[in-house]
Amino acid sequence: GGLANIRDVAGICDGEDVLQKWEDLLDASTSENDLEGLIFRYRLMPKNVACLEYKKGQATMDSGMDMSNSAHPFWSMVTQDLFVKRWKGLHTFGPFMAGDQEVFCTHLAIWNKDPNVRDWVDEDTGAISSENVRDDFINVQGTEVEAWGFVMNYLNWGELKKRSKIYDRFANVDMDFYLTRKEDDIDWTLSGP
Repeated sequence: GGLANIRDVAGICDGEDVLQKWEDLLDASTSENDLEGLIFRYRLMPKNVACLEYKKGQATMDSGMDMSNSAHPFWSMVTQDLFVKRWKGLHTFGPFMAGDQEVFCTHLAIWNKDPNVRDWVDEDTGAISSENVRDDFINVQGTEVEAWGFVMNYLNWGELKKRSKIYDRFANVDMDFYLTRKEDDIDWTLSGP
């Protein structure tokens, strides 16, 4: 939250059909990939505006916060990393505590004209069609980028470590497990991913 423009997304992100499709998609994805308890929250940000949220198995309209031009340092960093610096791969933040859960938050950019993009919504059928996200621009902190937006999820890191039995697997070969990473483009004197 914090310092951000809030857009009125009522009538866009709160339609019963939109919410049902979002919920059905995430229910199926969670079930088919055995993610129950691992990924516990999703957010969809078309045009980098918080539109749809999914948590505890229920789809709802999100806050309408415009992440592209937020003065909040976290959202400014996320959108600039994703779209201006063109972050490669999955952008992560964490771990941090959310209640009693150790959590990572991830952000994945959705680009226009990406050859790997599957079909988005087709107006005639209600199916998703990539033509509907082509040649569209977002202003991110003063920089025009040709992108659709991003998706965000919250991963229960503690549960992932438990399910993977990573500590046991390393202990079985007389080793300890410690996860770290190094990014070449990170200023280590600043906090963030």
